[in-house]
Amino acid sequence: MTEMGIAMDSLGLVYVAVLLLLGTLGWIICYWHREAYKPSLTALWLSWLEFGTLVSAIFLISSFVSTALRRILGVWLNVTELWNEAEWSLLIDALDQLALLLFFLLIRAKKIWVLPRTWERRHTLGGIFMSALRAFLLLIPLFWISSLVWGGFSSFLAEHFSLPFQLEEQELIRNFYELRSWPMRSIFCLCTLVGAPVVEELLFRYGLYRFLKGKWNASKACWGTSLAFGLMHAHWLSFVPLMGLSIFLIRLYEREKNLLPCVLMHAFFNANTLLLLHLG
Repeated sequence: MTEMGIAMDSLGLVYVAVLLLLGTLGWIICYWHREAYKPSLTALWLSWLEFGTLVSAIFLISSFVSTALRRILGVWLNVTELWNEAEWSLLIDALDQLALLLFFLLIRAKKIWVLPRTWERRHTLGGIFMSALRAFLLLIPLFWISSLVWGGFSSFLAEHFSLPFQLEEQELIRNFYELRSWPMRSIFCLCTLVGAPVVEELLFRYGLYRFLKGKWNASKACWGTSLAFGLMHAHWLSFVPLMGLSIFLIRLYEREKNLLPCVLMHAFFNANTLLLLHLG
């Protein structure tokens, strides 16, 4: 190991230790100023047929973009000689996110699926930032503990039972290390810090959670949304920690009555992962 590698490892440990310390102090403060948690967001009133139509449209758009790009760019322009598989997947994912954002803007313009125009609590930019930062710091100790426990349990299963899958890094992380140029890494960061938080918060917290809350109670809607969020990432080792992240984001959404703190906190979480990848 080089001296730079040792320095980066030490810096990463210090960074994680500071986050854990701040998060733990935050939970102590929250305990002394605790208040009752009462979900109160208005549900999204759609029929199962309308909701199914929206979900089908989202999958069709994503599938069409991927298929069309692979056909046009891969076969007609033969760009596979210019980019490796990780860079190829990144560009398609970026255009997928863009297509979904355009679709959300379209249905908002048609008033099919509209973001609330008023909120129960007014927010300033500073207030949104502080709410997201505070929630992120509180999340870190819980996410770290759940990752350790779930990782240990998964290793136990792998040692004593024959699992139908391998315990390996998430594909997104493996692809990050295979990006060869700074422009590609910049696109990766843009998708991770902007595209993914916006799209996923619209889909899961604003869309799926509020829809299920209109059909079930808040607790069942929270667990159903978090289960879908964990399954969507299709990675065993991050399944339970990501379910915890979803539950935390739903609590934040209910408390702040605004989606923007959730989007920003999600961006903080992804930025933390990117920073650890660089430090590691």
